[in-house]
Parts: sequence; C-alpha cells; structure tokens
Amino acid sequence: MSQVQTMSPLLFGESDSNQVRTLRWLSPALIGLTAPLVVGLMLVPSAIENARPAVLSLLAVLLIVCVSAYTISVLSPSVPTGLLVDRAEATIEIISQGLLATRSRVIEFDEIEDLGMARSYDDDGYAYDTAQMSLRSGETVALPVSMTAADMTAARRALGRGTQTLAARRR
Repeated sequence: MSQVQTMSPLLFGESDSNQVRTLRWLSPALIGLTAPLVVGLMLVPSAIENARPAVLSLLAVLLIVCVSAYTISVLSPSVPTGLLVDRAEATIEIISQGLLATRSRVIEFDEIEDLGMARSYDDDGYAYDTAQMSLRSGETVALPVSMTAADMTAARRALGRGTQTLAARRR
C-alpha cells in the first residue's frame, strides 16, 4: 500500500494501532464459558447452595484461557504492518501485528541512522527486497513488507533526509 496521507503524519502500510482486531475472540469465549453457569444459577435459585465447585471450576478454566492468551500475545513473533512518520513530533512509529496482539514502537528521528531497501533471501535462496531502518545504536529494524522503494523515498523526505541512502552515498 502506498502513502495514505500527504499531511503530517504520513502512514505507510496499514495501521492497526486504533483497531482492536486481535483479541476479538476472547470476550465471546469468556462470555460463552460463563453464560451457562450464570443463567443456570438464575433459573434454579436452589442451585446456588451447591454452586461452589462449578464456580471454582469455571474460574480455573477462565484463568487458563486468559493466561494462555496473554502468553501467546507476548511470545509470538510480530510482523511490521505499518509505519507512521510524524514530522510534528519528530518520531516514527512502527506498528507490528502478532498472532494475538498489535505492538507499537516509537523511534525518534535523532536515533535513525538510515532508511533503505536491503536484499534478503528466503529459505530456498530466492532474493527479495525488504525495507529496513538502521539506528545509531547499530540495531536494524524491519519495516512493513508492503513498503516499496518509492515509499522509502517519501519516508526519507519526511525525515528531512535526501533521497539517497547512506549505503549508496558511501559507494
């Protein structure tokens, strides 16, 4: 996807930061687990006296579901899906989508060394171009897969940098 906005901030790729797409299944699952017990206790008031084991069992199941969802969201790898360049704040926000969670990382313009395309290889040895950002600390950050060379040029302009990467200028 190309550049979405022309004013600050600029969005490249897709932004999931304002959408709650990832854990949509959790609320219906928790309601589905609790609703039968609550309805049963409301329809049969005498069952409340003997409901302690059922309630404790339900709470144990809910705890397992919630802890599992949290663990998966923390440990699962995320894929960069969007890049938000905010010239007014002098920051870049990288939005990554994981299996159950959306993550966001904000990087200040001062920390950025270079933006550019890099050649990567898949498991079969086929080459493809990927967008990357190099930080002054030496860390390389992957950018959204959907970013093209034209998007990288627009992002470099938004940062106040030239259209040539540092690697191209060193040659």
